[in-house]
Amino acid sequence: MATVSPQVVAGAPAAPARKVRVAASGWRAWLELTKPRIIVLMLVTCWAGMVLAGGEMPDLDVLAITLVGLALSIGGASALNHVLDRDLDRRMARTRVRPVASGTISAEAATVFGVTLFGLGGWLLCMAVNPLTAWVALAGGAFYVAVYTPLKRVTVHNTVLGGVAGAMPPLVGWAAVAGDVSSPLAWTLVAIMFLWQPAHFWPLSLLIREDYAAAGFKMLPATHGERATVRATWRWTWLTVACTAVPVITRDAGLVYVVGAVVANVFLVRRMWALVAADRARGPVEASAEPLIGGPDSAGRVASRRAFLGSMVWLAIIFVALVVDALV
Repeated sequence: MATVSPQVVAGAPAAPARKVRVAASGWRAWLELTKPRIIVLMLVTCWAGMVLAGGEMPDLDVLAITLVGLALSIGGASALNHVLDRDLDRRMARTRVRPVASGTISAEAATVFGVTLFGLGGWLLCMAVNPLTAWVALAGGAFYVAVYTPLKRVTVHNTVLGGVAGAMPPLVGWAAVAGDVSSPLAWTLVAIMFLWQPAHFWPLSLLIREDYAAAGFKMLPATHGERATVRATWRWTWLTVACTAVPVITRDAGLVYVVGAVVANVFLVRRMWALVAADRARGPVEASAEPLIGGPDSAGRVASRRAFLGSMVWLAIIFVALVVDALV
């Protein structure tokens, strides 16, 4: 596939020194198109779905094929996201050096690359696992590209609706092992992932609010302000915590999970409360009020970063607790 050489977008304002990134080149640019860090997180939740569906570690060949197929489909959808968002990505310091936004890879080449990966992933899952697994994976990817990506330009509700796509990997894993998705536990995993994503993402969006505002993305902190974002994060945190009780109520999980969930939930609530406390410490929000996200060491910035990172730790503890509980 052909590539084009410009590494810097003409006319783009220079980013502050601490935010400068260099555009990736060669194979690293193609890898960046797939958003590999997102793939890793999604594969972990897919693996957990497979273990919980069978009550044991899945066969190695089924595990490998399922994870590869899902990785390909997610990578393909991510590449198409790069193409569709390239104009807005050029306006943000954080994203202007992405491969398509910077011109390192042409939009045409990235489109072919994305469609190929997306289709290959679906084909592999359909032929080597089962058609249902392929359909679930492709539905999640299609929702990400066709619904979430354009909604970022239209409505602040994009973050919540986009959670549908991010909640699919555990269901992919479940379908790969069980051959169906009728189990209440399977949909509980989807619900946990869906509810977790806004509470996970909004603290990050606070940190890059100015970027979103400059690009024109309809993100909550850019459209409704920092305090509204903190309050929404706090509400969705409690919805997420409440959902973790469902496996216990339905008797799909036992004592090991209960202990893990209690530890995880206390940890998450403490991290999120620190963000709420930092916001409340500013007093009434007025035009002259200090911003929540101030300098590098401001209480609000530190709390937002810790809330974002802590939410990922929370997710890992919950899924590991479910897996260990099922295995023992």
